[in-house]
Amino acid sequence: MTTIQIPPGTNIDPYLKAHRNDTRFVLAPGYYTIGTGWAFDRDHDHCSLGPGCELVGAGSRETTLSPSFATEPPEGAKQIEFFTAGSRSGQCDYVAIRGLTINAGGMSDDLGIIGLHVWSDRVD
Repeated sequence: MTTIQIPPGTNIDPYLKAHRNDTRFVLAPGYYTIGTGWAFDRDHDHCSLGPGCELVGAGSRETTLSPSFATEPPEGAKQIEFFTAGSRSGQCDYVAIRGLTINAGGMSDDLGIIGLHVWSDRVD
């Protein structure tokens, strides 16, 4: 498994888009942003974290992931899935998300908010 360290204050979208399989993303203490599940189009299977990948923070009180608001939901959307993981169209045996706080607050007054949505056989 490849390990990639992502510095605090970073939008993690480019890292997650560039490495879709069997990668451990390590987040240091601090704040990070992501463009929500809408930022990960069909080419990324609408999943932020790919199959066999891990997103590991420094602790739930140390590492926070918040929306970047860079990607607007498409017209007619009924909900926002803040963080998505696994595979919607193929096999996903494992994903892991641990040691961080997901802060999906303030995203929308009009749409339902799903903090974490995972398609996988096994999740840590």
